[in-house]
Amino acid sequence: MIRTVKTAFNASNEDIDYLFFSNRTSAEVWNYCLVVAKEYSLANDGKWINKILLRRYLRRSFL
Repeated sequence: MIRTVKTAFNASNEDIDYLFFSNRTSAEVWNYCLVVAKEYSLANDGKWINKILLRRYLRRSFL
C-alpha cells in the first residue's frame, strides 16, 4: 500500500506549469515502459524485461 500526505504549498504560476509538465513527462515515460515491457513479455514467452534491457530501449527516447 502506498501512503500519501497532501501538503499545501505556495508557488508561482510558472512553477505550477513546470510541475504539471514534469508530471505529464513522467506519465509518458511510465506508459512507454509498460508498452516495452508488454512487447518484450509477448516476444519472450512471458518473461519479464530486466532493468538493463529496459534502459537500452529507453535510451535517448526522452531528451
